[in-house]
Amino acid sequence: MANGRRIAMTKEMLKYPCTNGELAATLGIPEPTVSRNLMILQRGGVIQGKRAGNSVVFSVVEPEFVQKLLDHLLFE
Repeated sequence: MANGRRIAMTKEMLKYPCTNGELAATLGIPEPTVSRNLMILQRGGVIQGKRAGNSVVFSVVEPEFVQKLLDHLLFE
C-alpha cells in the first residue's frame, strides 16, 4: 500500500465507496492506472468490490485499521 497513488485512492475510499471512474476523475489518474492499483489493493485484502449494476463499487474492508495504518505511514 506504500505507493502514493494507492494511498490517495485508499484515503478517498475511506470517505465513501467509489467506482473506478469516480476515483480516476477525483484524483486525476488515468482509469487503467486506477484499475491496476485497485486490483493490487483488492488482492492485498485492503478493499473489496461489490457490483452495482454495470459498475463495481470499491470500499475499504477494515476502515479503522486502514486509517491507523495510513496515519502511521504518513507520519513517518
